Amino acid sequence: MSARYILKALAISFVVFFEVHAQDPVNDQENLGQGVNSPYNELDPVLSPDGQSLYFTRTRHPNNIGGSKDPGDIWVTALDADQWSEARNLGTPFNSKDLNAVIGFSNDGTIMYMQNLSKNRKGGISFSRKTASGWSNPQEMPIQYFYNKSDLQSMCISNDGKIIIMSVESFSTYGAEDLYVSFLQSDGTWSEPRNLGTAVNTKYQEMTPKLADDNVTLFFSSNGHGGFGGRDIFLTKRLDDTWRNWSTPQNLGRKVNTKGVELSYFIPNNGDFAYMVSTQNSDGYGDLKRVRIKPEDRPNNLVESLPPDPPEVDPFPEPDTVLIISQQEPVEEPTDSTNETIELIKTIVTKPAYTIDGQVTNSETSNPVYARITIHSFPEGEELASVATNVSNGQYQINLPTDTRYELKIKADGYLGYNAVLELNQGEEEQLQTDFQLTPIEVGVTIQLPNVLFERSTTNLLSESFEELDRVSDLLMEYPNMEIALSGHTDNQGSAKLNLKLSQDRVETVLLYLVGKGVDRNRLSGKGYGGTKPIASNKSESTRKLNRRVEFTIIKK
Repeated sequence: MSARYILKALAISFVVFFEVHAQDPVNDQENLGQGVNSPYNELDPVLSPDGQSLYFTRTRHPNNIGGSKDPGDIWVTALDADQWSEARNLGTPFNSKDLNAVIGFSNDGTIMYMQNLSKNRKGGISFSRKTASGWSNPQEMPIQYFYNKSDLQSMCISNDGKIIIMSVESFSTYGAEDLYVSFLQSDGTWSEPRNLGTAVNTKYQEMTPKLADDNVTLFFSSNGHGGFGGRDIFLTKRLDDTWRNWSTPQNLGRKVNTKGVELSYFIPNNGDFAYMVSTQNSDGYGDLKRVRIKPEDRPNNLVESLPPDPPEVDPFPEPDTVLIISQQEPVEEPTDSTNETIELIKTIVTKPAYTIDGQVTNSETSNPVYARITIHSFPEGEELASVATNVSNGQYQINLPTDTRYELKIKADGYLGYNAVLELNQGEEEQLQTDFQLTPIEVGVTIQLPNVLFERSTTNLLSESFEELDRVSDLLMEYPNMEIALSGHTDNQGSAKLNLKLSQDRVETVLLYLVGKGVDRNRLSGKGYGGTKPIASNKSESTRKLNRRVEFTIIKK
């Protein structure tokens, strides 16, 4: 793990490393031994269904695929007469130079699920099947609109392979990392992650979720619910099938939690022990531990009745069903966040009043694109609702009240975002066909910035330029390895020498703006071309203005 991880995940408590050797006479943790633990960080343990193999992640070990700089490889140890064998690196193709971890198995143990978090914070999951010759090569399973701006990530998957609970810092996060749920779709992708709500999540960190076999009981680690040390293990129970209502998290007490950091607690299907990670009395950072449990500690003995199984979530409405934004005022509930208020104004109807439909496609290939369209009030910018395009044909359909203006923001993984303003007037046709083309993010692609404008004959940016430039900086933040080359252009009016200097100075102005937004200057280059590269005729003002432009080209993705 990176230095940031160690600081963020282990040094939350002021006494974690200063008291790792302090004894706690009440604590029942047992270290799994030197064959499993090392002076390096051991994290994210997952037990195979037969209880004979324990998979975990080890960070910064010299035998990792990426060596001592590797943020985490999957390792495995086997049980032999109540002793765990010397752990070994699982190797390729399961490990890479990125962060890798096992998140769970199918009930019969024939499918292993894994997660990955790359250096640019792109994450996802994959699965491997057990064959006669070993595990198959991992196959990716995309998570729709997955986004994590943290360099920490942890997940678990239900035994039936249909539910993922993840800890990420994403859309609608209340503070640092929050817990989200995602459901398996019929097309093999995972639904857009949904925040579990304020009963579980706080403005601090909620991490290492472990969903019990009942799909109701959830164990997780947090520094936002009080406790004995840097981070404690808590238990909460799902109260209904919305996945938003949970019981008040309960601390598992001193037999589990210490003055150190506790993570990744789970209770296997059978056996007398729960497993976890703790920094208490460790020989390094996090060590793998076990805690003896009693029958009454098992999740199926902790709940009296189970709520219904989670619904199969389908983000694609049937053709005769559209999303409508209610014109009623949303109900205010003190425990709801702003994003919950958004949810309250979404209603499914079958008879639209004013329908907008169309298709989102790739500008290069015309192939359909799976995208998320969010609807905002204009010019206020408040997000009102969102809808996804159909994964197979890129089509969408929205129903909106008339006599107002909306801004549609379109985002798709691997494409540049697109914004459009719609003004719907009563009395006009009740259906509007609007198609959108998205530009793929590829090396060599050039993107014009038509709304980056300057005062005449100066380098002073007009205020309407800021929103467009902010989108460029957001793009560069989202893709931290991307490098771009800016180019400035003028028409052919006036002195060619002065036009060349003006265009270069304007490029420098844009560069300074992006650097001021936190973009590394080394990722930016730029040049002014004056009027030497027109894209339209200079014979009239209506076409000359097309030549007065700022563009950028992606030179590294």
